[in-house]
Amino acid sequence: IAHWLMPRSGVVWTYVVDDPERPGRITDFFSFYSLPSAVLKEGGARGRASARPTYKSVNAAYLFYYGTRDEYDVALSDAEKQGCGGAKQEKQLLKAKTNALIKERLLALMGDALVLAKNSGFDVFNCLDMMDNSMFIRELRFGPGDGYLRYYLYNYRAREIESPRVGFVML
Repeated sequence: IAHWLMPRSGVVWTYVVDDPERPGRITDFFSFYSLPSAVLKEGGARGRASARPTYKSVNAAYLFYYGTRDEYDVALSDAEKQGCGGAKQEKQLLKAKTNALIKERLLALMGDALVLAKNSGFDVFNCLDMMDNSMFIRELRFGPGDGYLRYYLYNYRAREIESPRVGFVML
């Protein structure tokens, strides 16, 4: 998998986060790839000339892969335990607290990705609305796309699946 994740000049950018408490241990990583697009038509509103500069291409970065740690030392206080009606509710509360920490980490990680992409000369940063991406796309002000992506799975029949439950492996 090294050819997918290792940085390649002008193609794939990959960054890792080293654990400050245990140097040499990677806690997070993210990667994005370049997919520039040609600007086919330039013009102002209703065909009028625009005072803005004209561009021949848009340098777009696409979120590729990322990962973060999911093991946190989360514990419930005595008051939280008493507020729970049993082991099942305690487990749900622990999961919610862990998810809040993961969301906080992903916001910081993807914020760093946006800054590094901008510093690398990208005009726009794209990602799909699936899996854990919903934890950061609103807060980081990702705008919705202008259409739907459709994928055909050969000889496979399935009901509609909500985007947080979909995983997409790009090879």
